[in-house]
Amino acid sequence: MRLLLALLLVALPATAQVRGVASVGIGDNSGLGYTSPSFSSGLGVEYSAPHFRAELGADYSPNRKDSEASGYSYGGGANVYTALGAFLVGGGAHWSRTIAPEWTKDSWRPVVAVGVELPVRDIGPARILLEHVFSGSDRSNDLDGERLSARLQFGRNRLAAWGGLWRFHASGNA
Repeated sequence: MRLLLALLLVALPATAQVRGVASVGIGDNSGLGYTSPSFSSGLGVEYSAPHFRAELGADYSPNRKDSEASGYSYGGGANVYTALGAFLVGGGAHWSRTIAPEWTKDSWRPVVAVGVELPVRDIGPARILLEHVFSGSDRSNDLDGERLSARLQFGRNRLAAWGGLWRFHASGNA
């Protein structure tokens, strides 16, 4: 494992950066029978090179169905983007597990995204992304939805923070 990490660090372009990312989110899943608003938090790692971005992260949400006394979900995923000047185009996949007292479900969801990354004086780059999350393997809710997120890097530090809003809606089941 140490050899693999050493090779990765040697292979990184001199202008590439790797940084930790913390995230928070608030959203509306009420159309699916969940309590609203829904909240999430997460941690991840971001790799940034001149024409390429990659993100890998995990998150937790204490959301639950209105009809359930308790519940939560956790998951993880990865996104990659091509940088075309200030514009970003890409996508990825996300896995999640939702746990309630009477049931548990897993799902994979593909994501496509567009965005922009602009320099912010005395702060560092700011990134705004609009993602569309597809229903993927989640046939019990068959959800689709949009997620809007913003990221700020703190100066030259290797830490960034994300914030996001989302709204999911049923797209096909009765």
